[in-house]
This record gives sequence, structure tokens and C-alpha cells, in this order.
Amino acid sequence: PCALSLAAPVVVAAANTALARLGLLPISATALEQLTAVRHVLLDKTGTLTTGRPEIAVRVLRSGASDPALLAIAAALERGSSHPLALAFRTHENAAVQAEQIRETPGQGVEGRVEGRHYRLGRAEFLGEEAAADGLCLADQDGLLAAFAVHDAVRPDARAAVDALRGLGLGVEIASGDATGAVSRVARELGIARWQARLSPAAKVARLEALQAAGTPVLMVGDGINDAPVLAAADVSIVLRSGSALAQTAGDLLLLDSAWLAVPRAVAVAHRARQVLRQNLAWAAAYNLVAIPIAALGWLPPWLAALGMSASSILVVLNARRVRA
Repeated sequence: PCALSLAAPVVVAAANTALARLGLLPISATALEQLTAVRHVLLDKTGTLTTGRPEIAVRVLRSGASDPALLAIAAALERGSSHPLALAFRTHENAAVQAEQIRETPGQGVEGRVEGRHYRLGRAEFLGEEAAADGLCLADQDGLLAAFAVHDAVRPDARAAVDALRGLGLGVEIASGDATGAVSRVARELGIARWQARLSPAAKVARLEALQAAGTPVLMVGDGINDAPVLAAADVSIVLRSGSALAQTAGDLLLLDSAWLAVPRAVAVAHRARQVLRQNLAWAAAYNLVAIPIAALGWLPPWLAALGMSASSILVVLNARRVRA
């Protein structure tokens, strides 16, 4: 019965090797199995579909404020954050401008004190303002100071990866906490019809649960602290290596490089592994049903039974090698 006991482990080992060649490290023991059931993909935008190297344009909303001073205040507030939008301000840091009592609200923004004044950086609603600005806004206790338009280029292979996911029969959707204009631009560029912007972490989880309630297993791909709750709640999730530590602990697979095409290829590997596993189990079960009674009745000499056992084991191992990326 060696072939029967080897049928599943050799396929799992081959599939994990294939995932490793794609740059994916399984964190969860059930990741491979769950990938085979996926029917819909939820995607974060910033740092996931985009490069995570955004450029910033400043629109001053109060006279007397200068671009360098506003950027330095924003950089001081964002200094402790690992979000890609926060990293965009790093090049504008000024050692003379330091923030204290910093508090971050996931999916909304960050606040703190700079030179004795209280500042908030984030969405307009987080600032308590009815701003006509789309993007990040900076305000102090006297009101709005500036709006920051952030442009982040789409990853070069993102369109091919999205098309490949659709080619596998999966629905694709963007669920982002970013501004409407930025999300719609990326959705158009990638040909994604369904997208949602300005989502809080709780709203992302609500969208995921709505899909699951309809009987749709979901793959979530993200990288930020804001994505951690939905990554943990998804049927299976992939986290980028550049993502936050909290997101990585919530994910099922870790994407070790920036090759976005690894995502659809991982789904294809999982489907191929399931097919090969079923073949191995069917062959091993049929072989044992026939061979064991014949051997037990003494109709086979020991040398031939030993040869048959080895041959059947070699067959399932060789068949498992068909699982490749």
C-alpha cells in the first residue's frame, strides 16, 4: 500500500516547490487547498496593484503656507507609518520638524503635535472638514492647510495578472481605502469594472462577508495594516513582502518578490495539484484493490510483489512531478 500513502504527500511537496519557484511562501497549512476553491479575488490598490512609490503634488489651501513647510509637517506625522502613502513623504523629512503624541487611525489618517500645534493628516472626514479635495488633506486647529494629490504608477505586470485571473474564471474587484479618483484611474487602466474606494477596514470586511454569504470563496491580496482584518477573514490571502508585519501575520501566502503574475499562476498550480492528487489516489486505490488480494492469496512470488510495490510508488512520485509552475 505504499503508493496510497505517498499519493497525497508527494503532490503537496511538488506543489509547494512550484509555489516557491514562483516566489510564494505558504504560511498556512491550508493555503494550497483553499486556493483551489477560490471564485473571486479582492485586491487592495496602493502598494499592491501599484508600485508603492507615489509622487506628491501639493495644493495650498491657506495663504501664507509654503510647500516645503507643509510637506515637512506631513512627513513628521507619517514618520512612524509603513503605509506606502506615508513612505512617499520620507523624501520631504526635515530634521528640525518633529512630531509628538502621534496617533494613527487605520483607514482614516494620523494626528499629532508639531511645534505645539495639533495637526491632522488624512481624509477630509477624518479632519472634520467638508473639503472639496480628493486625496490626503492636512489641517491644524484653525482648519485646512493643504491637500496632497498622490500619484502611484500601476505595476507593469498588473494588467497581465488581472487578465490571467479572469482567464481562470475568477471575478476581480478592487477594494481600496484610497480616494475615488485614484482608484477609478487604476481600475480603468487594468480593465476592472467593479471597484470601491474610501473603504474603511470594517467596510472591506463587510464586502468580503457579503461575497462569502453568497457562497463565493474569496482570495484577498493586500499589503497594509488596513488590510489585516480582511486578509485574516478571507478564505485565502496573499500578502506582499513589502507589506506590514501585521498584514503578513494575517496572510496565508507571502509573495516574496514583485512578480504579480505569480498570483494567477499560484491558483493554476493549486488546480493542477488537485487534479494530479485525484489521479494518484484513484490509481493507488485501484492498484491496491487488485494487487493486495492477489498477493495475499499467494498468486504472486515475493520478488514480483516487491517489484510491483516499488513500481506503483515510483508512478505516483513521477505523476506528482507534473505539478509545476
